[in-house]
Amino acid sequence: MRRGLLLRCGSQGRPRLQGLPPVLEELNHAAEGGDVELAGSVLERALAAGLPPQLLTLAYNTMLKACGNAGDCEGAKVWLHRMEELGVRRNKKTFGKLVEACSRLGDVGAGARFCLSSILAGHRLDAVIIGSMLHCCAQAGNIPGATKWFEVARNLGYADS
Repeated sequence: MRRGLLLRCGSQGRPRLQGLPPVLEELNHAAEGGDVELAGSVLERALAAGLPPQLLTLAYNTMLKACGNAGDCEGAKVWLHRMEELGVRRNKKTFGKLVEACSRLGDVGAGARFCLSSILAGHRLDAVIIGSMLHCCAQAGNIPGATKWFEVARNLGYADS
């Protein structure tokens, strides 16, 4: 864990970091509400103010969280592209947020491509990402796709047979 950041339970009982710059708290608040426009402007302000490099992945992942909560898969792709252009490190949570954005719309193809990107980046698919893909298939009414993702979950030990 980063020095100076404390893990506390938020208002909904979920763990959250405290000790973040206020602008990142504001960004997280916008992201939780799925307000992509506000989150984007807060992130731009944070970047212009010189956000420390060690917080860039967290900030961009929070922006992707806003896209996910809004079901804005296209917006998530734009922010991912910006991360890549700037050389911001992507982690497992980055890909989880991207898959979540796709799952809200039932964009199975885009979600699967992000899963593949996650694997190619060296990350193991986890239960959260697989659950998002199952949700994605359900949103799309894609029963064969859901069956395949359930098999992936079973093969990785996340589901009983």
